[in-house]
Amino acid sequence: MDCGRRFPIFILSLVAVLLLCETKAYAVLEFQVEGTYLSDLVSGAKQPSYASTFGVSKILFTIDSERRLGFGFAYIGYSTPWMNNGTTDTLNGYDLGPTLKFDFCHKGLCSLSASYGMLVKAAYLTPTLTDSWTGQSYLYEFSLQPEISDHWRTSISVAYYYDFFTSQTVSNTTSGISVQHTATYTLLGLVYEW
Repeated sequence: MDCGRRFPIFILSLVAVLLLCETKAYAVLEFQVEGTYLSDLVSGAKQPSYASTFGVSKILFTIDSERRLGFGFAYIGYSTPWMNNGTTDTLNGYDLGPTLKFDFCHKGLCSLSASYGMLVKAAYLTPTLTDSWTGQSYLYEFSLQPEISDHWRTSISVAYYYDFFTSQTVSNTTSGISVQHTATYTLLGLVYEW
């Protein structure tokens, strides 16, 4: 079963959970945006300069009575340099998939979350050509989310991201590949609950 067929099954399952649970009294909708920008500028040396970005947007439904467990979707996007035979190539990727979040500590100060990117799409850019890659990904986060007002929280997270690619397309020709990409980030963000 491919990723495209699993997506509607997940949507139907999520709707069923929302309908079967008593959500009227304590359902909370949460929107979260996080990101980071890393820059390494080198002047007068043989090593190239580079910049890397990573961002996450999530929308979650908190459906348990203590508002600790949330289900939803995450959109992840990144751009990162890759060194290859003395040149700097670039990998630009994005994915969308289900996410699960568990809040703990006093007033949900701490949280753990996991996201699964069902279909990662990436462009591998070299000085001479562009490859299109597809695969899957996992994102794990530990976050501190202090409250700053009634509906707003700030977010400071440590994130581990892992994606792996199984297919590439070059000049309309698709072939199999086996490429893995891992990264660890510190993310800053905002959370809005209503």
